[in-house]
Amino acid sequence: QVIGFSYIYSGDFQYQFKVDEIGQTRVLVGFNEETFTYHLENNEHLYTPATILVFSDQGINKMTQIFHDVVRERIIPERWALKERPLLLNSWEAVTFDFDTNKVLSFIDSAKELNIEMVVLDDGWFGHRNADNSSLGDWYLNSDKIDLKKVVDYAHSKGMKFGLWFE
Repeated sequence: QVIGFSYIYSGDFQYQFKVDEIGQTRVLVGFNEETFTYHLENNEHLYTPATILVFSDQGINKMTQIFHDVVRERIIPERWALKERPLLLNSWEAVTFDFDTNKVLSFIDSAKELNIEMVVLDDGWFGHRNADNSSLGDWYLNSDKIDLKKVVDYAHSKGMKFGLWFE
């Protein structure tokens, strides 16, 4: 028998498990109290994300199947739920922040040779973001680093999709 939890949130969160003196388990799921802050003005509300709880009497594999079913049937909009996703190449694993226009163009060429349908330019295309300690949220293109129009047009000329990473 397996119980699983999934917090429907992409940011920093925490799980706390506590067992009391009579053996009852309490699970607390939510924002990470060490890293999350949000200022509320009078009469403002903060709606916290949902948590999915799944039980399986058929082990972990069945639990993950149930999670997938819930996400597909209840969270993802119907028009996307069963749509096949493109095979993609993400720049992060290859170069992290170390890229320029020519490197990304070469990714597109390599991806096309491998029948990959989409290239995603990950972190570092904006602000002065060449490390993970600056510019996050500064969504202004760093045109000294990347000629985004040239890259996007090139991907499209190859019949491919192009994506940008945001957090």
